[in-house]
Amino acid sequence: MSSKKNPAPAESETKEYTVWCRGSDGRGTIWIESVEATSPDAAKEAGRARCMEDWGEDDPAEVQVLGLAEGGVHILEWDDAACLVTNEPSGVGCG
Repeated sequence: MSSKKNPAPAESETKEYTVWCRGSDGRGTIWIESVEATSPDAAKEAGRARCMEDWGEDDPAEVQVLGLAEGGVHILEWDDAACLVTNEPSGVGCG
């Protein structure tokens, strides 16, 4: 019987993460996408950058990272239409 242990992952190895973003003003739809990154912080930055690119946004302050999950998430259904129109000061109408 072998007593070999699995080696620790190298620092440069990437993992899959799923990132949720929205506009910093709380309005609009939620962006969800998987990214490859070496750490949770790197995943948040990669997700924000990809969201900004998809939305044609230049200012990182305009995109808020709402959540982060390790691994890929397969969204089967998402309906945030109720969040698109609101008169609440926070801009969040579906809380």
